Amino acid sequence: MRAGLRAGERARREFDAYLRWEPDSRNDLWEADHKQLDIEVRATGFDRPVRPWLTVFEEAFSRIVPGWALSVTPHSGSILAAFGSAVTVRPDKPWGGVPVRLRVDRGADFLCDAIREACGRLGVVLDPAPPDSPFRKGKVEAAGRCVERALIPPLPGYLGAGRETRAARSELMGFGDLVEHLRTGIDAWNRTHAHPVLGCTLDEAWERDATPVRTVEEGRLRWMMLAEERRKVQREGVRLGGLYFTAPELTGRRGEEVQVLHWPHDRRKVEVLQTGEWLCTAYPQGALSAAQREEVLAERRRQKAETDKLRRKAARQARYGLSPATATADAEPTTVITGSGAGAATGGPPRPVSLLGLVTD
Repeated sequence: MRAGLRAGERARREFDAYLRWEPDSRNDLWEADHKQLDIEVRATGFDRPVRPWLTVFEEAFSRIVPGWALSVTPHSGSILAAFGSAVTVRPDKPWGGVPVRLRVDRGADFLCDAIREACGRLGVVLDPAPPDSPFRKGKVEAAGRCVERALIPPLPGYLGAGRETRAARSELMGFGDLVEHLRTGIDAWNRTHAHPVLGCTLDEAWERDATPVRTVEEGRLRWMMLAEERRKVQREGVRLGGLYFTAPELTGRRGEEVQVLHWPHDRRKVEVLQTGEWLCTAYPQGALSAAQREEVLAERRRQKAETDKLRRKAARQARYGLSPATATADAEPTTVITGSGAGAATGGPPRPVSLLGLVTD
């Protein structure tokens, strides 16, 4: 109580006693969290070294880390990337599948529409922890700390080292080098780390449970991880995130409503659907290659030529005019001699067309 009065609720909880709990089976509960790593790396497009963030998904029964993502700034895109990686099951990565529940904190990036939609498509119950209760997802927080302590200190750029022993900027790892280091290190962690509570390695804890793993085909999973927006096709294409995305298939569809599927914070391309059917992959106008621009222009020219052809055909077949009518008599059937009749040009008999009240070519 004195600690709480001096420094607040977080300090009071340091003296609490907690009940240990365990899920009943594998994939019953996953936890997810962000952690800023205690290291600086070089990243393309940044003048100064950056401290990257690790987004971690942990399977709470075995403490396996089935998926993760590294980003300069955590956001819904990095969460979806880590989530998709965690769900994917491959021969070289036997752990994963679709969880029953996913527990996250109440950060805006974890509770955004994109994450809710992905959970809804997969049939996962999104279970936000109550406010100010990090202990409700303590397993993933502990996993983040343990992974960092095991993998980061030996690297150049580690900030826990003394200032005099820190690496010079030219000696720092690149962002991609850190990704490769984590990929190897986390895989080894899952296979060899012996958890003191479980009494075995994480991989062994996963294998000793026989609960079936619900999987999703990898190609289908990619679509289920995309965020969805509804847009109307405009003159320049579909607008998303301040950019116009276009493709030949959008030509002639101005004003139509489409579904735009995309990775949040990734503006390299989007998938466009209409009434649930895939229509095209669209790219930002400013990033189109010469070949892609020519495809758009060629489709525009093709549609214009087709429209002109239909208009000329309709003009030849449907020229109408009114026949004379008086106040004392109804319009009579009228025989019209037109320039299209063979007799008009040759002097032979004309080809009559009789209509009541209409003159047609």
